[in-house]
Amino acid sequence: MGEIDKIRIKIYNNYHSGFLNFDSVELPVIPDNCKSSCHMFYILLKSENYRDNLIKYLKGQSINCVFHYVPLHTSPMGERFGYKEGDLPITESVASRLVRLPFYNNLSKESQELIISKIKENFFDSENLSKQELKENTLAYTLAE
Repeated sequence: MGEIDKIRIKIYNNYHSGFLNFDSVELPVIPDNCKSSCHMFYILLKSENYRDNLIKYLKGQSINCVFHYVPLHTSPMGERFGYKEGDLPITESVASRLVRLPFYNNLSKESQELIISKIKENFFDSENLSKQELKENTLAYTLAE
């Protein structure tokens, strides 16, 4: 195994262990009978809205995260072959919820820890905001009855 592969595996494993018990995200799964090149790390969020808000929040923290791809069947070429949005709902769902985290060979463990903590911080703030909005909406509904 080359040095670059060892570095990538370490970065991948640092992210994976950092999110292991964090229920707000889904992590990549590598089947036991497969080997990954560990060239990137992504998380799956609950919705496109969560994804977009997280990317915006991280950008404000000077952390560049991006969504991964546009499903090929919804691209101009896919449309020329007769595909349209809605034909592959699982693909579309995953594409709309996936966020690629910073991943490069000289990414330090400290930088990864900062990225992980900022993502968790964002979800903590988002969850508290959602709970507060729910309380306000419930109170407004109760008062309206």
